[in-house]
Amino acid sequence: MNFEGFTLDQLLELNHLICRRIDELREKETLQALVRLHVGMKVTFEARDGIKVGLVTKINRKSVIVLGKDNDGRKQYKVSPELLTPLKEVK
Repeated sequence: MNFEGFTLDQLLELNHLICRRIDELREKETLQALVRLHVGMKVTFEARDGIKVGLVTKINRKSVIVLGKDNDGRKQYKVSPELLTPLKEVK
């Protein structure tokens, strides 16, 4: 795309529209991820120090609280729902 002919005001308006659309798409993605989760579900996610397994303890609008374990024992993680993968139970 060539934006050379746009004025500053037109570029700012275009930027506003693009940012709003990005926010809408991210919110939709978050809601779709939240639908897959429920309290008590085992999930996996990647933390700074590797892959973690945990239990969903609370679901917020934009984040999920997961109870996991680290070297010192139990630890709570606040994770974006899109980053969680439900763990299937093996019978």
